[in-house]
Amino acid sequence: MKNARNRRGVPKFAPRTIRAWGAALALSAGALLLGCNEDEAQRAFRQAAASSLQSGVTAIATGLIDGAFAVFELGSDQTDESQP
Repeated sequence: MKNARNRRGVPKFAPRTIRAWGAALALSAGALLLGCNEDEAQRAFRQAAASSLQSGVTAIATGLIDGAFAVFELGSDQTDESQP
């Protein structure tokens, strides 16, 4: 199947693609130029991320502690069964 082209030989999707990239570039530039203060943005990020980071670290620590106790309990169960 041949690619659809207009009379000048340019693919038909090219103008739409160029417009889409132009719009994305304009929105990005606008966000950068009209963005908020860097300190304010960092403060907002820290406030939003603090609880997630705390819960993630707590979950990892809890998993490590539970795993360590499971290994010790498994080891003690095996030694109890081997004794007559």
